[in-house]
Amino acid sequence: WSRTERPVLERSFTPVAGGSLDVTTTIAPAVGSLSGTVNLRNYDGSAVSSGAGASVAIYVLDDEGDPTGSAVAGPVTAGTGGSYSFASLAVGNYGLVATYTGYTDSAVQTISVVAGGAVTVPAVTLTATPRSVTVSVVSGDDGASALGNLSLQATPPTAGVSLTTQTAVTNTSGEATFTLAPGVWSIASTDGATANLQVGGAGVAKHLD
Repeated sequence: WSRTERPVLERSFTPVAGGSLDVTTTIAPAVGSLSGTVNLRNYDGSAVSSGAGASVAIYVLDDEGDPTGSAVAGPVTAGTGGSYSFASLAVGNYGLVATYTGYTDSAVQTISVVAGGAVTVPAVTLTATPRSVTVSVVSGDDGASALGNLSLQATPPTAGVSLTTQTAVTNTSGEATFTLAPGVWSIASTDGATANLQVGGAGVAKHLD
């Protein structure tokens, strides 16, 4: 990475017959700033939501464009609306990476910081990652009887993005496991029972009546 330094001269002298002139020079680094926003999106195609709480960090990049070593700035936590900012970054080229629990890390955003400049980074959108969800099937009003060897089908939301229907068979405890992306899934069994399942962005699943 490159760094440009801009000299700032401070001169102090007192004329003295037969004396010398002393000049003190202080070199201050040239700096700039950057800001941007982080958004979150579910695989089910739902509207983008704020990435408030996301972690954002700045790295020096190697010759391949990959982050090297520890972050040189941050991580900072995105605030309201997913906004974040960095001030007083030395001039140069950097990589910005955003992360949020339950979502795929962003691709490295290459940023050039210029002296006295304020860079606005294009919005970063993180996509939720699929996660393992266990569904229990029981019978009876008290739910005391587990139903084993029952075929289940998980159908993705109609607005699904590259999602396919999944099938699984319950074990002797009446449980079946699916790998589902966040969103609302329809769960149906071969005996005609149906239920909607909300899979949250951070991996939380709950039954919807």
